[in-house]
Amino acid sequence: MVPRTSLLAVLILVLAPALPAQEGRVVRVGLHDAEPVAFPDENGDPAGFGVEVFEHIADFEGWEIEWRTGSWAECADRLRSGELDVLFPILKTAAREEIYDFTSEPFFSTWGRIFVPTRSEIESVLDLDGLRIAVVRDDFFSDAIEDLLYRLGQPVTWVECETRTDVFTTLEAGLADAGAVEGLSGFRHMARYDVRPTQAVFAPGLVHMAVPAGRNAEILDVLDFHLSRMQDDENSVYWRSHATWYGNQPSRSLPAWASATILVVSGVGVLALGFVVALRMQVRAKTAQLASRATALELEIEERQRSDRRRLEAETALLQSQKMEAVGQLAAGVAHDFRNLLTVISAHLERIHERTEDQPGVTESVQVANQAVEQAGRMTRSLLAFSRRLETDKRPVDLGAAVEDTSNMIRRALPASILVELDVETPQRPWIHADENQLRQVLLNLVLNARDAMPEGGTMRLAVEVGEDDDGQPVVRLLVGDEGCGMSEEVSERIFEPFYTTKERGQGTGLGLATVHGVIEEHGGHVSVSSSPGAGSLFTVT
Repeated sequence: MVPRTSLLAVLILVLAPALPAQEGRVVRVGLHDAEPVAFPDENGDPAGFGVEVFEHIADFEGWEIEWRTGSWAECADRLRSGELDVLFPILKTAAREEIYDFTSEPFFSTWGRIFVPTRSEIESVLDLDGLRIAVVRDDFFSDAIEDLLYRLGQPVTWVECETRTDVFTTLEAGLADAGAVEGLSGFRHMARYDVRPTQAVFAPGLVHMAVPAGRNAEILDVLDFHLSRMQDDENSVYWRSHATWYGNQPSRSLPAWASATILVVSGVGVLALGFVVALRMQVRAKTAQLASRATALELEIEERQRSDRRRLEAETALLQSQKMEAVGQLAAGVAHDFRNLLTVISAHLERIHERTEDQPGVTESVQVANQAVEQAGRMTRSLLAFSRRLETDKRPVDLGAAVEDTSNMIRRALPASILVELDVETPQRPWIHADENQLRQVLLNLVLNARDAMPEGGTMRLAVEVGEDDDGQPVVRLLVGDEGCGMSEEVSERIFEPFYTTKERGQGTGLGLATVHGVIEEHGGHVSVSSSPGAGSLFTVT
């Protein structure tokens, strides 16, 4: 069998070149009172288990670290605004995932703990009813204990502090009856104050490193790589530093030499004590296993629920596609037959016109009939476009230029109460393979639909985006949005069906959006709408 360390070395050599080169990069890192993970020491220099690990990663990558000290709330705000590149330690929660991106690899696990003055009789969460509780402002554990006590129906008075050190200072000064902080750092702090831990433990969680949402993805990749590498190697800087900082945490147990002396003097008593300690360790290990299994089961249930939702969405999309295909076939058949009838009518009208040129009344009626034939012809072409039976002349088209050019004509056709916002600037030119005339028809139909949705006026947005689909393939998107009346879910589901319209009789044929759907499908694309009553609509052509 190949030793694990050898396999690790091979993996490092294979994977290291794949990481982005960041030699000489300045990385701004937040430093707050999170002893023993990361904190400013008595000289103001960064210290702690996490600091040593991060500095090791920075040396490996050639980063230059710029430590920025502040309270937890200040560091969290700076990370959110992008003034910091990295912040740790930070617990991963659903709310925080909306504003931060986290490493996939957890840094370590932790929990909250209640600390009290040494002579206090408080031991459990139930003893906190009506008391003063010191917490760190905007801290995860302050939110967790507040939620727990609220659900238990226990009113308390909150004493907000800026740092964990302030919590213990407040306890020692008698300004609070108990303090709720992260457990591991609490043990480090309590050695310097006249306080003790209680049996009240709450809110276990995983601690990560975080970056601002949508930024510094390459930093996250590097951190994940090194955290995984170091946590798999028991001789790494991670575990050596962990032993240094957590091996020295305060303990209420007797020193080893004292235990040995007691063993000699009273062997039976020490054996009993050892049995109890061993039993407690086994209970803790089993509890950890159960917690791990419960977490795995929750993740499995969530994944099954996501899978069921994806399957239901796929089935719904397939049924809708089949329905539209059937309607398209019917529309194509009707359009062909109708076009043949129009040809006959048009020919006979021409003959009537030739024979009655000297009869003004008849000539006028023939002209009206011809106009009706032309309108019917346009409807026929729309039906054929929906059913994808029209011939296309596809060529490379710059979608941004086409939209910009068409928008000039569109503005003249819109009332002054409608403002058009145009956004076609993209990092790279949005080339697509399309029939430009049909593409302009699609844009015109979407714009007219947006106009009709805003009879009182408003802002219409035309935009072009270049991006990737779920499989990483490049795509170009055309967006047409309005601030109109919006649509219900029932209307949105039928909006692309031919002859379906919410307009009053005589004000629309119901073929405009059906034509859009047919042309886009013919081009191998997709069109969707996002809308709700009173909130406008956004059509996205991909």
